Amino acid sequence: KSNDFEDGKLYDEFDLGRPGKHVIYAEVTSDDWDYNWDTINDLNWSVTEPVEFNLTSKGEVGNFTFSIEKEAALRDEKIAVTYGQAEHADYYWVDIEKWDEENKEWRWYDHVADSRRGADSLYFSTGDMELGIYRLTAKAAGLGYEDKEASNNPIIFYVVTPDELAAHKVAEQIEELGSDAGLAQESAIAAARKAYDALTAAQKKYIDEDTLKTLTDAEARVASQKAEEKAKEEKAKEEKEKAEKEKAKADAKAKAEAEAAKAVTAANTAKSNPTDANIKAAEDAIAAAKTAMNAAKAAGADVSAASKQISTAETTNADAKKAAAEANVKITFGNKTVTKKLNKAGTKTSTITIKKGKTLKLKAKASDGSKVTYKTNKKKVASVSSKGVIKGLKKGKATITVKAGKKTVKVVIKVK
Repeated sequence: KSNDFEDGKLYDEFDLGRPGKHVIYAEVTSDDWDYNWDTINDLNWSVTEPVEFNLTSKGEVGNFTFSIEKEAALRDEKIAVTYGQAEHADYYWVDIEKWDEENKEWRWYDHVADSRRGADSLYFSTGDMELGIYRLTAKAAGLGYEDKEASNNPIIFYVVTPDELAAHKVAEQIEELGSDAGLAQESAIAAARKAYDALTAAQKKYIDEDTLKTLTDAEARVASQKAEEKAKEEKAKEEKEKAEKEKAKADAKAKAEAEAAKAVTAANTAKSNPTDANIKAAEDAIAAAKTAMNAAKAAGADVSAASKQISTAETTNADAKKAAAEANVKITFGNKTVTKKLNKAGTKTSTITIKKGKTLKLKAKASDGSKVTYKTNKKKVASVSSKGVIKGLKKGKATITVKAGKKTVKVVIKVK
């Protein structure tokens, strides 16, 4: 772009391009091709305001390739373009074309590289280029026909302001999220949001609505997916708690019924053999069954079966207690004569003599307070009233049976 030469050296300034996969190439053009090409690598470039950008590494037409020295650089750096001499052609060159937005077409902008130098390198900058969209195209001559353009493989690059550059970096970060980014990319989405929020108001103007929508949609998906995950977790927790509750209920019911069955067994044992130890064992078993039943009821279990068994056990054990009490009843007599005549077991007296027409009051009493009954085996010899008064009727012997519960005492009477 410059025709200023000094001591065989060309001086010029260019702006670097927009970040992205782009390549920038430079060429030296002149109406006079007789200047010293060998000094081209010694060109001294002066640039200002460093701007970082990304570049694609290679363009190609036929078997002629041209490439950039690095994929990222600052405006203070010199950028090298390397190109190789192709076979079956006189020479190749690279042109810059600028996009004409008004007419919607590419227009030639500058000539940046020429293969007639052979395989070599050239340094350039974009310091004086206008802001806009550019592309590099390779052309060839001497292939048996006129100049051929590598229209199938142009390399696009941009020249931007510092604010556009900052916004472009963030835009690329957002666009890399993709259209379906969600919870799995949460950290990348958060990083993109942080980068966007760090932009100034002027820089944010260069972020288009579609790009920003990509970010907000991704954030919405993260929130939605988190809500779904939370709902799933809460549902799973609820189902787990419900299952645990049902299991606890079933376990409590089974335990209550098992303890009730044990209580019935213990009560039956006490009834068949009403000893104090068996009765106590039955009482303990019934208490344990009631505790288990109350726990099952608290757990929401059906305790009707256990309750019925416990009632049975209590009734059976009550019978056992009654039987034990009856078995231990003692009958005593207020009549000293009768008491003196009792044997050691307290079950029978020796013969007690009374005169015909005379009476004898037994004055019997049961130790448990139960009712005492009397019965004579010979009503014509001796009678006995319901209050235990014996009366001699005629000569002979009679046995008066005194009974309280299951306890009996035989009183032998002789009438004379």
